[in-house]
Amino acid sequence: FITERQLPIFFDYIENNSIVRPRSFNIPVDSSMPNAKVTMPKLKQDATGAFVEADFYPVGEGRAFTTTDAKIALATLEPKKHGCLVDMPNETLENTNAAEALINRMLKRAAVKYENTQFTSGAGGMFPIGFQNTEAMYTVKRNTANQVKYEDILAMLKVSMLDEKNNYIWMGSQSAFNYIYPMRDDSTYGEKVYRDGKLDGIPFIWTPTASALGTTNDLMLVNLQYYLTYIGTSLRLAQSKEYKFNRDMTVIRAKYSLDGDSWLSKYITRDDSTIVSPFIGLSSEVA
Repeated sequence: FITERQLPIFFDYIENNSIVRPRSFNIPVDSSMPNAKVTMPKLKQDATGAFVEADFYPVGEGRAFTTTDAKIALATLEPKKHGCLVDMPNETLENTNAAEALINRMLKRAAVKYENTQFTSGAGGMFPIGFQNTEAMYTVKRNTANQVKYEDILAMLKVSMLDEKNNYIWMGSQSAFNYIYPMRDDSTYGEKVYRDGKLDGIPFIWTPTASALGTTNDLMLVNLQYYLTYIGTSLRLAQSKEYKFNRDMTVIRAKYSLDGDSWLSKYITRDDSTIVSPFIGLSSEVA
């Protein structure tokens, strides 16, 4: 009942419902070596977080060019296998259409939830390095404990890359709904800040990937174009009737490989000395 024709359905669903992958800098995979390690240039920063770039200056006849030290930093990603098993009673499989629908729903939801979590808070090693666990993540102290206020929104926007505002999204916990949904600017009679799925004009995504209200990262403002994702082997499905033959069950296995990391080594110090970051979280600490 699992056939090749179903595989695109699985991956289309993940693409359409994943928060990070479709908005990230996704590295194309070599289909002949889908799980091969890949090394690519990383945005080079100095000790202060400023970008190390080539410097232009006046030159003329008789003037020597000055060398700019703009060595390229490298990021290495290597897809690791991730998967799950689903047990199905053989009686259920007698109704093929019902079984397909059930497994479709289970595996799609599980894959999307797992991927969103790992690209956000993965600890590295056998997992991706989630953007929360990189030096580029900038944490802003909140105005009031266990609440989200308009002052918090302004504080987070202040350290965003405002010239790339259209590339940001908010990621928030539904436990903060009572503060986000009715939020108004400055006063009770001010303009409503959350409208039509956007917070201050930036798309807002409610997600269980964010932490609970009052804890660090219950609200995040992120520009995922600065996060690298690498999907190796696409989703593969297999089944076995022998593994749990004595229990009269069929086991379905799903697996694919992925990796991820920040494109930055730390948050950014700009020429005007302002500090900005593509990854901003609201801290549990109070300012």
